[in-house]
Amino acid sequence: MTAERKQVFIDALAKYGVAEWAAVEASPGAVGSCIASFHTEKHRDPEFAEAWEAAYEVGRMRVVGEAYRRAVEGDEVIGRDGAPAGRRYSDSLMGLILKSKSMGSMFVDRQEVEHSGQVTTKRDLGIADLSPAKRELLRKLLEPEDDGAE
Repeated sequence: MTAERKQVFIDALAKYGVAEWAAVEASPGAVGSCIASFHTEKHRDPEFAEAWEAAYEVGRMRVVGEAYRRAVEGDEVIGRDGAPAGRRYSDSLMGLILKSKSMGSMFVDRQEVEHSGQVTTKRDLGIADLSPAKRELLRKLLEPEDDGAE
């Protein structure tokens, strides 16, 4: 892989924060997904791997920053007359930001599942097919030990 192609990938990764999109940008004319060759190069070249991680972080922060801007600062809404008509904010982006790993677990949806009743299985362990001597041995193995501590 050429140094130029790697650099195009790294620049695109820093721009988008998505390796698949960066691979497409770095591989014009490629048919199908070309991300595998970049993953191979990442494992082969430690400098490329380091640049990948740094670019990914830059891209991720860029995306988070844009989501924050849309959620908190909003976009200006222009009326039919061409004059500013207020701002539009994104509550759904704000919810995603609050639930993201970068906010810790403070706003993560929590789910709890309770089960009442019995759980049964129809698993034949073949114990009935054991000889009487082997069944007795199994019974002894499964009995709690008497440690004589009384």
